[in-house]
Amino acid sequence: MSAGFDPDLVALVDDFFGSESDAAAVEAAERTGFPAAMWAGADEIGLPRVGLPESLGGAGGSLLDAVAVLVGSGRHAVPLPMLESWLAGWVLTEAGRPVDGSPLAFTTGTDRDSLEIVDGRGHGTLHRVGWGRSASQVVAVVPGGVVVLDVSGAEVRERTDLAGMPRDDLTFSGAPALKCDVSRESVLVRATLGRAAQLAGATEAAFALTHAYVGQREQFGRPIGRFQAVAQHVVLLAQAATTSMHVVERAALALSDHEAAFEAAAAKLVASENASIAIAAAHQAHGAIGMTQEYRLQQFTRRLMAWRAEHGSGAVLAAELGRTAARADSLAHLITDPAPLLLEPAS
Repeated sequence: MSAGFDPDLVALVDDFFGSESDAAAVEAAERTGFPAAMWAGADEIGLPRVGLPESLGGAGGSLLDAVAVLVGSGRHAVPLPMLESWLAGWVLTEAGRPVDGSPLAFTTGTDRDSLEIVDGRGHGTLHRVGWGRSASQVVAVVPGGVVVLDVSGAEVRERTDLAGMPRDDLTFSGAPALKCDVSRESVLVRATLGRAAQLAGATEAAFALTHAYVGQREQFGRPIGRFQAVAQHVVLLAQAATTSMHVVERAALALSDHEAAFEAAAAKLVASENASIAIAAAHQAHGAIGMTQEYRLQQFTRRLMAWRAEHGSGAVLAAELGRTAARADSLAHLITDPAPLLLEPAS
C-alpha cells in the first residue's frame, strides 16, 4: 500500500475485512445474498461512510481516506456495496441530505434504461443496478441530472455480474424521486476513480496470492517461482499492482485539489488494462488450481473481469483521453498540469 494513505486506516480496513471477508464468507454471499452481519460490522466502525461529513451521518475523513477503504474492499473481495454506498452517500450529503448507515445502490445508467421523472415520481426501469435488491435508496445518474429514488416499492429482477454480485433491474411505478443539485460530472469522476481503486486492490491481492503460491509449490525439487517462465508472470503482476496503486493515489490526490476528470480517467484506464494483464499472469502462474472454486484466486480475477468495463471501459476512456489530449496546447502541459482541462464525454 502506498505511503499516501493513512496507515492506521489501512490497518483497520485490512484487520476487519481480513477476518470478515475471507474466501468462505465471499462464497457464502454469492450463494445466499447480502451478508447483513458483515455490513453491520463494517458500518459500526464507519467504513462505508468514510469521507462523508460527520454532520450528516458520515464518518468524516478525506477523499483519500475513502479511496483507501475502496482499495481495501477490492483487496479482500468484499461482497458489500462499498463503492455504491459511498457514491450514493456522497451525492446525498452534497445535496444536504443525511445518511443513516443503510446500504445504498448506485447506477450511471445503461442505454436500455427507461426511467422518467414526472411530478417528483419515478416511472420505468433501471438496468443492472449494483446491489439494488439490498438498498433502501438508489442514486441514478440520468440524462437530466442526478436523482434519488426510494427502492422499497420497486419491482426487482435479480441478476448478477461475473463476480456473482448483484446487478439488478429495478422497475419503478411512481416511486418518490428527488432531483439532486449535484453535477453529473462530479459524480461520474468519483465513480471512475472509485472503481479504479477497487481494481488496484484486487490486482494487489492477485499478485500477493500468486507470489505466495509460486514460492510454496514445488516442481522438480524446487519452488516453481524459480523457473524463469513462472517468474515472468509474477513480475508482470508486481508491475500491474504497483502502477495501478500509484495512479489511483495520484488521481485521488488530484481530485482532492480540483475536479480531476483527466487523472481519474487515466487511472481507470491504467487499472483496467493492468487488470487484464493480472488475470492472465495469475492464472498462468497457478495453472489448473487457479480455476477451481475452492481456491481463492477466482474471487479476485472474476472481480477484475467484471470491474474493468464498469464506469468507463478501456475503449471509451482511451477515446476520451485522446480527445482531451488533442485539445491541449501541448502534451507536456497536459501531463504536468491537466487541471484546466475536462474530459469531453463521448457522443
